[in-house]
Amino acid sequence: MACRVFEEINIDGKQLVIREPCSIRDYRELMDVQIKIWGMPGYIEAVTYHMLISGHRNGGILIGVFDKKTGEAVGLTFGIPGFRNGQLYVYSHLFGFIPELRNKGLGTILKKYQRILALEKGYVLFRWTYDPLQSANAYFNIVKHGVIVRKFTPNYYGYLEDSINRGMPSDRFEAEWWIKSRRTMMVLEDKVPKASLQDILNLGGEYATKTSIKNNIVLLENIDLDSRSDIVIVEIPYNIAKLRRISRDILMNWRLKLRELFNHYINVKGYIVIWMLVEKINGLNRSFYVLWRRSLDRVLAGDFPWSS
Repeated sequence: MACRVFEEINIDGKQLVIREPCSIRDYRELMDVQIKIWGMPGYIEAVTYHMLISGHRNGGILIGVFDKKTGEAVGLTFGIPGFRNGQLYVYSHLFGFIPELRNKGLGTILKKYQRILALEKGYVLFRWTYDPLQSANAYFNIVKHGVIVRKFTPNYYGYLEDSINRGMPSDRFEAEWWIKSRRTMMVLEDKVPKASLQDILNLGGEYATKTSIKNNIVLLENIDLDSRSDIVIVEIPYNIAKLRRISRDILMNWRLKLRELFNHYINVKGYIVIWMLVEKINGLNRSFYVLWRRSLDRVLAGDFPWSS
């Protein structure tokens, strides 16, 4: 079976190949690696190899990261065709790597080829879901690739049993990546004007989250659903994994309060999540979403509150 090879890369002495699957074994490898990536309890949570085959051969996008020496899969992205309101798009269901290969730059490389394949197939839009409290993932999506968010869904998947999501409701943002938009190109080419948290406050931005600090832990005290500003700033935990280890009760408080906030501003009021800021304040790393009440056309055209 012919397959397309995109790139070879050496990470920590391991030669990796980024390519489409070439054989039934490859598809099985891409099924097996899901267990390692997400800490699943078994194959009941995984996308089966025959579903990977069906999706890939019927307009979907499937790219694997393979160990060149052993042929074992160490990462993947998998998306299937979607259709909503007259718009064809790719629904990106899987995107991840085994733990020892995270934060090595592979995500940016895989996103590049994902976009190339989608454009070749005639797509202009990706959709996927992610946990809005995952700060690093949010930064990767929004600041590094130009994703926007216009929809929030509480408990999207029900209760999951993998090690990342176990014990928490699966609240999700729906990411939209308009891969031909001026906004996306500005982000990919690093042409978005810089702005700080103070800059956004100076423009009339208002906090919708009230927090306090105790033992170097940021606690969410209250939320404000009455802001009339076009720019709303929402803090989220900087490190959800660390917070989970410290106190699941504190994390659940964040989850439930922000569930109400996101539903109000995004689903009801029509704000769009357009940016994210990570700043060190009094020695603590803090993460903030920037929500903007603006039309989709203007956001995709590259408007930002600090440059429009």
